[in-house]
Amino acid sequence: MKKFFLLSRAMMLAIFLAPLKTAYAGAFVEPISYVSIGGGYGKVTQKIQQWEESNNTPNPCYGWLTCSLGPDVLYPRNAPSLSGSCGAGHCIRIEQYRTLKQVSDAWKAQKGVPYTATFGVDSLDASCVGLFYIDKPTPNRLQARQVPGSVCGVLPPVNQSCHVELPAQIPFGTLPANAVNGVFKQVTGQVWCTLRGSIKVFGQSTLQRERIYFDSKETFFATLTINEQNAFSGVRFTLPGNSQRQSFTLKATLNSSSPPDAGNYSANAIVFLAYL
Repeated sequence: MKKFFLLSRAMMLAIFLAPLKTAYAGAFVEPISYVSIGGGYGKVTQKIQQWEESNNTPNPCYGWLTCSLGPDVLYPRNAPSLSGSCGAGHCIRIEQYRTLKQVSDAWKAQKGVPYTATFGVDSLDASCVGLFYIDKPTPNRLQARQVPGSVCGVLPPVNQSCHVELPAQIPFGTLPANAVNGVFKQVTGQVWCTLRGSIKVFGQSTLQRERIYFDSKETFFATLTINEQNAFSGVRFTLPGNSQRQSFTLKATLNSSSPPDAGNYSANAIVFLAYL
């Protein structure tokens, strides 16, 4: 009987606050906190948790005289300026790169991923956090544009902060190649918030797909459930606040249209939350 070793390598955990159902690569940006610092101003902490790009997506500011890229927030009535983020050292220059894949690689080389940034914002009504680019990051020049394919993660209410915690791996061990369908493993996670509120927790591939593929032919994959409900659709939790933790079960189930070849298999997924 042919056997292979299947190990889920470090399931990438992302607390990502905007559920997307389209299948394209891009940057996953998660809010960490959003607090008031007085005078109508705020301070945001956000994390670039994952950033993968295809090889042929063009960099929209390639060839500009200057172009800076970094994290910032969107406002209900205007774009950001990137001045606070860049002034705090959270930007890189990208006008020399032809593709977003080259931009992503440059960011990883200079800043790394995951990357956490804290910076001041001009008001307390910002709507989401994301990645933006602009020719000149100058205060009051509110013309930064969102990086194509990236997602602006919805900010929580001011002073609210929620978290998802899970083991880094779901190991399957050694399985017979002709008996993978329906095999599942599960881990226990926890979710909590500083203030009372309702959230949804989601699980999906890093390309924002329901199936998490182990092979390039897309015949061998896993799907995720949270408390026996579809993780891609999201599962609702009502949390009491005061950082009281609530446990949940994340289960990965294997499926394959034909017996996989012998070998080692791994795949990455993200688990994130959205505020309701």
